[in-house]
Amino acid sequence: MMELIRFDRAVSRFVPQPLTVDYRGTDGRARTYTPDGLIHYHHQETHLPPVLFEVKFREDFRKDWKTYLPKFRAAKAYCRDRGWRFLTTSKDPANYLSRLAAHYLTYSSRPIDR
Repeated sequence: MMELIRFDRAVSRFVPQPLTVDYRGTDGRARTYTPDGLIHYHHQETHLPPVLFEVKFREDFRKDWKTYLPKFRAAKAYCRDRGWRFLTTSKDPANYLSRLAAHYLTYSSRPIDR
């Protein structure tokens, strides 16, 4: 995902591990969660809110979903309070390649500036 962000002209800034979210674990204890990144967009072009995101391998999502769920709920609430979005995505090669292809297809119909 980070590779795609570098080529997206709508992105104004990318911040890795930008913040820590406090939450309660399934055991009731106080915990913290640090998402992978925060994407800010050029608002005049896209009108997209910032996106806080987490990237994991699909197998990790399946295996540890009970651990991730409270973290992701806390991050989603944090984003909702700020008018942002929270996104989880997989790091699997097939997912990466499909996103990469989709990204470059948007440029295939644009005229070349000379």
